[in-house]
Amino acid sequence: MSDKESIYRLEDIKSPRSGSSGKMSDAYKMIEGKAEIVGNRPIIGTQLMVGESFNTIYWWKCSPIQEILIEEDNYVKFRTTTSIYEWWCYSKEEFYKQMEKDASNPKTQEYYKGLDEIDLNILEE
Repeated sequence: MSDKESIYRLEDIKSPRSGSSGKMSDAYKMIEGKAEIVGNRPIIGTQLMVGESFNTIYWWKCSPIQEILIEEDNYVKFRTTTSIYEWWCYSKEEFYKQMEKDASNPKTQEYYKGLDEIDLNILEE
């Protein structure tokens, strides 16, 4: 899958509403005092920015990545200085199928009805 066809998704596992998705996924690292893109997936020591584009307000940047917990071709679970995130790389078709699946999940629907807290155990199922 080429990067131009990909849609990326980033979620904080503690709060599915915290994160973003879109065509941009950039891993930034400070090099000689400048932020430089060093990849497009989670990399230890970088901050990951995911969203529609840097020029819009529709993106999310996580704190520095400290540990990769699970790494697969199109999925990474990682720990930052403040949370644990999940990152996916989808084709357009896969992305829309996943969104439909998420929308039909009763646990997701319940969460979006305004619950203040969610049992984190359901995210591990």
